[in-house]
Amino acid sequence: MSVRTALLSVAGGALVGSLALDLLRGANPGFGLVQWAGVGFAGYVALLAMLPKKPRAGWMAAGMSFAGCVVLLEVGVRVVLGDSLAALYEFDPELLHRPRAGATRVFIRNEINGGHWIRTATNEQGFRGPKLRQPPGSPRVVIYGDSFIMAEYAEPQVTFAAQLERKLGPDAEVINAGVSAFGPDQSLRRMQKTLKDLAPDHVVFSVYVGNDFGDLIRNGMYRVDSGGELIERELKLDAVAAQYDDSGTRGLMLSILFRRLTSQGEFPEFPDPENVEAKQALVEDWLVRGKQAYARYNTRDPFAPRDLTGDHYDADVALEPSSPRAQDKVALLSAVLGEATRRTTELGVPITFLIIPSGIDVEPNYDAGAVDREAHPDYRPSNLTSLAERAAAGAPVVNLFEPFSRSSEPLYLRGGNDHWNARGQEIAASLVAAQLEGAHTREAKRCAFPQCRSGHFEIVFARPGDRRHDSTTHPRPTAWPALADTK
Repeated sequence: MSVRTALLSVAGGALVGSLALDLLRGANPGFGLVQWAGVGFAGYVALLAMLPKKPRAGWMAAGMSFAGCVVLLEVGVRVVLGDSLAALYEFDPELLHRPRAGATRVFIRNEINGGHWIRTATNEQGFRGPKLRQPPGSPRVVIYGDSFIMAEYAEPQVTFAAQLERKLGPDAEVINAGVSAFGPDQSLRRMQKTLKDLAPDHVVFSVYVGNDFGDLIRNGMYRVDSGGELIERELKLDAVAAQYDDSGTRGLMLSILFRRLTSQGEFPEFPDPENVEAKQALVEDWLVRGKQAYARYNTRDPFAPRDLTGDHYDADVALEPSSPRAQDKVALLSAVLGEATRRTTELGVPITFLIIPSGIDVEPNYDAGAVDREAHPDYRPSNLTSLAERAAAGAPVVNLFEPFSRSSEPLYLRGGNDHWNARGQEIAASLVAAQLEGAHTREAKRCAFPQCRSGHFEIVFARPGDRRHDSTTHPRPTAWPALADTK
């Protein structure tokens, strides 16, 4: 076989391999940087085959030098960053997705939020944070929720979970069981799978009203029967499995790094905060998308969830709270929260629901969107949080709408990242710490947070005589320390 024939064979193999790479790896078909590199290599080798012998030798030497540099760079990135640029999540047939156990990932903030890199690591059980204590902390609290709880965008020490742990005292242990892009239905299933083994003294179940009503519809995991009970739906999970395939953990770290560095941070840019019309247009678009998702939810089983990370403001519930769509979503959330309460009561564990408002509803001039109040007269900033509190059906609730809306300082990030900032997490941790103390003493012993003294927040305690939430039905920890300094 001649050199030219051999080179053309290599070029052909590289081209076919590039086109079939995802299929060979069992990943979702696509054409990314790695595939383009393969096509480029195939073209380069084909060019070598066409060159005369002497020029060919020089080009081969240059190509080998370039390839050596790429290999060295790839090794360097893997040594320095490890798997921090790889996918943090994987497909789960019950939860739809879950964090990988023992994984790490680097989150890159937008410039408006500092532009710095934050390392997120999960322990061997798949929770963000350190290894679980043996024996457990006293008290041990588990927090279920979405990205507001997992908080990849926040340094470990300022997350809501970490700040709550400090406020409960040095012996307390708070387990961060939040998962980015989770809805309340997924949080419920994770709680059902892990609660008994974790054996906590208290559960905090968070609801981010900015998109959790819609998550229940987009996920399509449950329906509600005429009696208000949850019914599991048959799901077709091909699209979800493809979204969370493991190609991100098996690709070239150089290609992943390139995509991350050339992106606009972790979130797309939102309109200029002063451009009210553009912000209102965003909300109107979300209203349309919410209606479309609801129509799709009401199709025949099996239901096929799609992009689990495509969350948006629940405009249809906020703007039209009396519509059948909104009422159905409230009923679905009520059934999910009711099942969470029933499960914790069975195990003798108190539960508190944490209701987190959207920045659109509590911060004036927030850049994530704005409501045209003339076009939507039924809109009230408290619509979403009030409906979520109603869905809790009398269970203990910490509703953050009042303290957040009265705050004179920003409590949310900017530039498309609509999560709470460190200060917002601190306020929430103070109020929840007071509630957890009160859940075991029937009223809070004290609360040093200024809003507590001024009455600018709302904590709904269990109703006296309601045996589902009566403290006598739950074992009390040996010691619930006085709240740590909340300053």
